[in-house]
Amino acid sequence: MKIPAWKKYLSYFTDLSLAYSSSNVNPDLHVILSNGRIQLCSKNAIYSFEDLYKNFALLFDLIELKAINEKDILILGFGLGSIPIILEKKAIKVKSIVGVEIDEAIIDFANIYSLDKIQTPIQIINTDAQTFVASSLQSFDVIIIDVFLDDKIPDDILQISFFEQINKLLKTEESLVIMNTMYNDEKTKKTTDDFFNSNFKKVFKKAIGINLHMNRMLLNIDKRIK
Repeated sequence: MKIPAWKKYLSYFTDLSLAYSSSNVNPDLHVILSNGRIQLCSKNAIYSFEDLYKNFALLFDLIELKAINEKDILILGFGLGSIPIILEKKAIKVKSIVGVEIDEAIIDFANIYSLDKIQTPIQIINTDAQTFVASSLQSFDVIIIDVFLDDKIPDDILQISFFEQINKLLKTEESLVIMNTMYNDEKTKKTTDDFFNSNFKKVFKKAIGINLHMNRMLLNIDKRIK
């Protein structure tokens, strides 16, 4: 959907509401035009914000391009496609993307507001992350986990068994896993640290965490260049 230029200009001064939806998965979804970009929000969290989805934008500046260029990528929690938008803006060429999104309302919004901006071949699958991971016969070079219900990560995503299944979908030992977690107050810091040490690192022995923009990005291996 093409947004009129005057609306984009106005959105640098005040946020403009574009659409609203209430679904069984997300009872409070808003599509907003802010700073010239499409933002998808729940009551307490931002799900997508084009290239201003800062934690991923910053992270991709730290990762060796060879870990992403010409790779097959799985995105669990596709939202409105901020991740492929960021990759394309940074001139990172991706071979293909499978996007898994549980909420059909979000997929509808993606079709209206963002997919026409993305050149990378994308297949979007309407299911939950755990079901896809448990049943997929595909393998991937990069798996990105950005799964939230409002501002919480579902409990089933935090289990060791989920990451054991993730590990089986990786093409090689050098394949990359990236997980987005909250890290913005003492409660979320403790929750994330406990999960990282007790579960994530049990599966991925060389895992690291990088603090970026009120989030902690977890990687199965160190792919940083800075």
